[in-house]
Amino acid sequence: MRMHQEWRQSSCTIAVLSVAVLCGGSLAGSAQTFREGALATPAAMVPEVPSRPPQEDNYAVGTFDARAEPATTLAPDVLGESDDYPIQSGDRLKIRVYDRPDLTAEYRVNGKGKVRIPTLGAFDAANGSAARLEQAIADALEKLLQRPGIVAVEIVERRPIFVTGLVAKPGAYRFTAGMAVIHAAALAGGTPSSALAPWLPSDALREGARALTSEDELKRLFARQARLEAERNDSSEIAMPAELLQLAGSDEAGALLQDERMVMKHRRELLDRQVALLNRSIEEAKTEVKAFQNELAKIQEQRSIRQAALDTLDTLSKKGLTTKQRLTDSQFLLTSADRDAQTAIANISRSQQNLDRAERDLAILTIERKTTIAKDLQDVEQHITSAKLTIDSSRKIAARITGLPTAQTLEDRKPEFRYEIIRKGSDGRLHTAQATEMTILQPGDVVRVGAPEPAPNLPTSTSVSSN
Repeated sequence: MRMHQEWRQSSCTIAVLSVAVLCGGSLAGSAQTFREGALATPAAMVPEVPSRPPQEDNYAVGTFDARAEPATTLAPDVLGESDDYPIQSGDRLKIRVYDRPDLTAEYRVNGKGKVRIPTLGAFDAANGSAARLEQAIADALEKLLQRPGIVAVEIVERRPIFVTGLVAKPGAYRFTAGMAVIHAAALAGGTPSSALAPWLPSDALREGARALTSEDELKRLFARQARLEAERNDSSEIAMPAELLQLAGSDEAGALLQDERMVMKHRRELLDRQVALLNRSIEEAKTEVKAFQNELAKIQEQRSIRQAALDTLDTLSKKGLTTKQRLTDSQFLLTSADRDAQTAIANISRSQQNLDRAERDLAILTIERKTTIAKDLQDVEQHITSAKLTIDSSRKIAARITGLPTAQTLEDRKPEFRYEIIRKGSDGRLHTAQATEMTILQPGDVVRVGAPEPAPNLPTSTSVSSN
């Protein structure tokens, strides 16, 4: 029973900052200090990390203890903030093989770090890049088809990140490029913001948390919309949206746009590789067509000479001036020339088909890119509208529940929570390091949220103004 009461008290404190910012309230007085044990999350309430195959690492982490020893320092290669993460076991890949719809599909990297493709076999994918896997599949395809293959590999889903400690919903969450600690905490329901949470109804806390989560998602949507518009206009730079700048501020907005620049760079490099492969196929097909046409011209010239020789021998044969054997040999040479001409014509037809196919694939690639960007823009605009409606409705509901005007805010007493990241290093071991809200995460990271240090000189009572 005592554990249940402590858990309820912890849950009530989860979204106070949400309501503090959204529904407001002119609350005067001072806040009670956090009791060291009051916000501890019972270990029984933390959901287990999803089980993994025996070949994969176990990232399960126990409940955070604020009295534990300081975390160790991560090695430099462990705390990198690069978005160019290698492929790992558990990642889901979208592999597109042009002219082979039977091979185009989504594949999961298995526990041994391999991707198995029908007909082509298994390929080593773990700890490598998408470009390296593309080349390996293209080489296998060229051996199978006896012509260059066009392959595109896109990582559509990474290993999840895990959040534990002082959050509303500990557990595993989907990783996205550029995700920071604050994003992971928001996905897990947020952290308690002050000791004033018991004064507010749980419904108001829930609506406040919902609005803050939608606001964070709205920022990312604005950044994504700006990137898609730049791709649609074939621009090399993403313009700063005024709404994003107003909502997030210059620093956070700049970080979000930098993440989208990395995405745009990767997509453009992938497109350039595909276009280069198709252009190479087009040039090779043109060269073949021209070579076979020259060969046919020579064969036809030789046939004309042999036809003239046959006509002369036929005239002489009728006059008895030549042998039938010479006439037969001349007819054989003419037939051989006709056969060579038919072979050259077939080769020209086949090369022309390859040329037409490559040119068609290049046109389809351009059309598909424009269609995909237009569809993505439409989806983003719909999500932006939905997020704005959610924020507005949640603010109004929270204000009606609490009875506080939405223009008023709670006194800012946001505590500084402690964050730790547990990450696998290049040595194969798990390392722990202190982090901040803006620390960039990597796939498979474990984020641990701990209680803040008690604020100095905080009074022990809390009063509410007449508002």
